[in-house]
Amino acid sequence: MEIMCLDVYLAHMARTTTNTKIKIDNTPQNPQPPLLSWDVYSLLYMDILEDSGKNADIQKLRAFTDKINPDFDCEFIMAKDYSALVFTDAQQIIKWVSPGFTKMTGYAKSFAIGKSPSFLQGPRTSSLTRQQVKNNLENGQTSKEILVNYKADNTEYFCEIEIHPINNQWGKLEGFLALETELRDVG
Repeated sequence: MEIMCLDVYLAHMARTTTNTKIKIDNTPQNPQPPLLSWDVYSLLYMDILEDSGKNADIQKLRAFTDKINPDFDCEFIMAKDYSALVFTDAQQIIKWVSPGFTKMTGYAKSFAIGKSPSFLQGPRTSSLTRQQVKNNLENGQTSKEILVNYKADNTEYFCEIEIHPINNQWGKLEGFLALETELRDVG
């Protein structure tokens, strides 16, 4: 028997047999061809998982933004690559973080809520970059910078942060949405 598409074969077996062990004879006399469809399937599956995670993030984020400005469109997040979302009030106190925040930083959601995002900063965080972010936000502009932040285990990481001011429907600043991405290769 030749197996050209293992996922379809296993799905068929699940419907027709129980407690079946599969023995694949992969000897020099009977070499098995490589599974040709898994890489395509796995990439598609990863895209689906990423989109479903983003959809979940958007739904939870809307619980906050709808109170501030029902017209605020969170959908732009779908087109962005990010590791974590952080929502703060106008005084930059964290009100909500996405599950990716814990994966990226090692800090629990319950630890982060109520703190300023500056708790992630440390000795190698650039004061010049911090000032640039502050200036942009004070002028009502989106700010995109790279900072050195620190994880819960105190290891440094480069974090690209894109911060969007969120105004209410009358134009008053109510909070900030940060899209944060851990950068692995910074030249």
